[in-house]
Amino acid sequence: MTGALWDEVGDLWHADVLGTLPDVRIDDVSLDEWQELLDLFAERRWRREYRESGRLLPSPSAAWALAGPEGVEAPELRVWPADDVLVVVRFRREDRIDLDVDLRELRDRRRFSTLCGFIRDVGRLLDRPVSLYPEGANGEPVIGYTPEADDVIRLTPPSGE
Repeated sequence: MTGALWDEVGDLWHADVLGTLPDVRIDDVSLDEWQELLDLFAERRWRREYRESGRLLPSPSAAWALAGPEGVEAPELRVWPADDVLVVVRFRREDRIDLDVDLRELRDRRRFSTLCGFIRDVGRLLDRPVSLYPEGANGEPVIGYTPEADDVIRLTPPSGE
C-alpha cells in the first residue's frame, strides 16, 4: 500500500504544507501502552538514544521517563527504524504519545515506506489510530494508520475536493 500512498500524498509531502517536523500522535494511551511501545523498539533492536536535559542516558521504563518534574524539558527518545530514518519520541504526557519526524529525511519512496511501516507497526501493536499532522497543528491529520483499514492511508482529501 505504501507505494500507492506515496503517489497519493505528493501534493502534501512538502515542507510548505506539513512544515519541517510533522507531528505523529497517538491519543488516549495508558502507561502500559507506552511501555509496550518502548518494548517494541527494544525487540526490533532499533538503535535508540534517550536524552534528559540534553544528557545521553540509558533507556528507562515509560513510567520513569514520564515521571519527570513539571517545567523541565520533556525527555526524548531518538529511534532509528532504519539507519537513515529518525523518529523522536517525546515524553510529554502519559495519555498521549508524541512523535516527531523530519520531512527533509523522508524525501524518497523508500524512506517514506519505512515511516509508514513504523506507523503501521505501532498502530497494530496498540490497536489504535496513529496520525500524522502538519507541524504544530491540532487540525485534521494528513495520513495515518487506522485499525479498520489495518494500514496507513491518506486521511485528508486531495486539494480541490
